[in-house]
Amino acid sequence: MNTTTLADLLRRARARADMPVGGALTQKDWIDNLNAYGAELHDLIIASFEDRVEDVQTFAASAVNSSGEYALPSLYLKTLSMDYTTGGYTYTVPKYENAERNTRQTLTGARFATLSEFQYRVVGNVIRFIPVPSSSSGGDFTHRYAPEYRALVELTDPVPPWIKPGWEEYQVLGAAADARVAEETDETPLLRRQEMLRDRIIAAAQTKDANEPARVIDVRGAQEREGRGW
Repeated sequence: MNTTTLADLLRRARARADMPVGGALTQKDWIDNLNAYGAELHDLIIASFEDRVEDVQTFAASAVNSSGEYALPSLYLKTLSMDYTTGGYTYTVPKYENAERNTRQTLTGARFATLSEFQYRVVGNVIRFIPVPSSSSGGDFTHRYAPEYRALVELTDPVPPWIKPGWEEYQVLGAAADARVAEETDETPLLRRQEMLRDRIIAAAQTKDANEPARVIDVRGAQEREGRGW
């Protein structure tokens, strides 16, 4: 677990820049730069490790409004998966394409009551479902998503839990390099070290599960074989 705080980042960045005190930047400047590189590191981890950065939003199907919409969570970045659980079974909810938005508007009978026939699409600040769940629809949706970077504000704020110990050095080196630029001194060694760390993070992602390689899954075909196709 990474227990590094904003105060730790600030101290280390000043040390890397050889500026333990003073300099052209204010403390707010240092913190802004640390957060800028924190956001860059956050995006790098999301791009490299699909399942490392994850939050979960769960809501009842009956909570979806009459337009088939439900609000996205705050700090939402992108959807990782959507599931629908009903009657003790959990089904994958596929994304629909924009051209399919007017298809499958009504479903009735036992097939609707027992099988996951919903599809979703993120539109603006909402999740939109087709067909529209009724107010009496049972079951719950589980939305797994990657959140946006949450800026560190207080000196006691810790780095996000998905940053592996040592990876926070990426934002330390970036902020230190910016400070060197402000002082008109050479930032090249710091940038070189930052690039090396970036390569290490990407390389780690490529071997994160050496037991079995990723493979293409025919989700719709599997559902049709089980009698759940549409």
